[in-house]
Amino acid sequence: MSFLLEIEKLQKKRTPFHERKFFWIKVVLVLFTLGSGVLPLSYRTLSSLTLSLLFVSLILIAGGGRLLARLLVLYSVLMIFILPFSFLGGASITYITSISIYTVATFSALTFFVISTPWSQIEEVLGDNVIVYAYRMLDLSIRDLQRVIESYAARGAEVTALKPWRAVPIFISILYLTASVRITTLEDSLKARGISG
Repeated sequence: MSFLLEIEKLQKKRTPFHERKFFWIKVVLVLFTLGSGVLPLSYRTLSSLTLSLLFVSLILIAGGGRLLARLLVLYSVLMIFILPFSFLGGASITYITSISIYTVATFSALTFFVISTPWSQIEEVLGDNVIVYAYRMLDLSIRDLQRVIESYAARGAEVTALKPWRAVPIFISILYLTASVRITTLEDSLKARGISG
């Protein structure tokens, strides 16, 4: 199963984390995680490690173990390319470790938020505004991306974490699709609601 379909499946689950009463707690936790990046290095490392463990645990409890494993493999592949350049650029091991742990914390926080918060819940809590439309657009873009991946797979193309360059045509297709169709649709719907940009 594709990780995009797995995200959609996890969003439809009904765990305590999916309930509306946890919405603001999740938002505060995500904002705290993002904000921890401005802490001094030693505090950032400790808080990021703690938050990483918290969100990884929450993802596992929510049933996202397989998704988490796939995302960690993808993250590891990316880090294999990034780390040598960081060392060549003169970054210290302490700094690279801190940034790597912070990245895992933010990525896992956002992953947990996405898998446990359907867009309809955001719309229900926040009403009609730009944030809701942006999140809905992300949801629709994920569905479009899944269709593009299935289309390329039907033609024999397969994208794996170990061969990420095969994803270039897919990303070009989804960028075109998003830019030409979704933005026009979103603009028309915002105008129909009386929101002008």
